[in-house]
Amino acid sequence: MLQKLRAWLGLAGLLAFAAFILSRVVPAVDASMARIRHAGRNAAESEDSALERFRTPEYVAALRRMRETIPRDAAYYLMPGDGGHGEYFVRFDLAPRRAILLERHNVTPADALQKGAPAWVVLSRIDPPGPEVFPAAEFFRDRGRK
Repeated sequence: MLQKLRAWLGLAGLLAFAAFILSRVVPAVDASMARIRHAGRNAAESEDSALERFRTPEYVAALRRMRETIPRDAAYYLMPGDGGHGEYFVRFDLAPRRAILLERHNVTPADALQKGAPAWVVLSRIDPPGPEVFPAAEFFRDRGRK
């Protein structure tokens, strides 16, 4: 008798598990199909257009200007311009350019103007007007006056 009860409980547990799995399959397939349709609609989209969907057109325009200004193999000083995670996103979007964080390296105006130092300072912001780029000499000259 006890053996039959254990067999029935085992079968009931297996059926409950199968019902749970089946109840999750339909939403999972639906979500997967929605993602596939979304990917199909945006397959021909450019990188900048995709970035505009996640950020703002102002951010993408500012990023485009910075990519034209700072050479791909150059380094630049990065200064946080907002309270969020702007520096992370700007560093990622400007790669392979190498960021030198001003806050961590405690760069002085004299250090920044030495030969071999980065020629640009990027003020990182995600919100409009987006990130800005300044010549390092101008930025540190103005910063030294304050």
